[in-house]
Amino acid sequence: MPVAAFRIVPVVDLKDGRAVHAVKGQREAYAPVNCGWCKDGDALSLVEGYKGLFGLRDVYVADLDAITGRKPNTGTIRQIRARVEGEVMVDAGIASIEEFNDIASEGIVRPIVGTESVPSMTALAEIVAQSGHSAIVSLDVKGGAVVSPARELSGAGIHDAYRTIEGLWPAAVIFLDMSAVGARTGINPTAMELAREARLPLYLGGGVRSASDVRDARVAGFEGVLVATALQAGLISPDEAARLAS
Repeated sequence: MPVAAFRIVPVVDLKDGRAVHAVKGQREAYAPVNCGWCKDGDALSLVEGYKGLFGLRDVYVADLDAITGRKPNTGTIRQIRARVEGEVMVDAGIASIEEFNDIASEGIVRPIVGTESVPSMTALAEIVAQSGHSAIVSLDVKGGAVVSPARELSGAGIHDAYRTIEGLWPAAVIFLDMSAVGARTGINPTAMELAREARLPLYLGGGVRSASDVRDARVAGFEGVLVATALQAGLISPDEAARLAS
């Protein structure tokens, strides 16, 4: 699938109002981000660095509190939105069209619907259809299996689950390899296979460890990549990010 405009989308994982370093989906062990431009999980400093140092316009926010049924980080997300020039994608544990509309109605962020949160295929289909097919669906994968309460997804293989989601015609799909997040494992081979046959824009999340991985994702046909650790650790330089996102 040809790529019109490749995007590098930096990630902010929020927990208790702080940006945390996500590793392998083990959320209980996530610690505040500390990198060259962000100390003690200051989410706004992290966003400012993504923008000022790397020139990246968009941001993906995972509200881990909302995803796990706790109080959402609404105030912090609004502050992030005010500092971002481009699009702010937000996964806040959406499980229904009502929750999707609550987030979308503010008109400031792009809601992400994760398979981890959606209770059934009926609910997912309703969200996509009633959103006017503007919803982005995150295919959440961990340990080689789809993560979802919906048995039609969790009981299927990754390829079949992807095709089921693609058949709903959302605006885009994110392949989120939770096991690879923060682990510097490289691109999931299954994700690479899907990118080559995808009929919809497909983003990659998890496993990116270098500019070379970003380049490989671009060549494979991904619409873009979600990246946190590789940027924070200096494994992708500002010059490399600029070249790859052009």
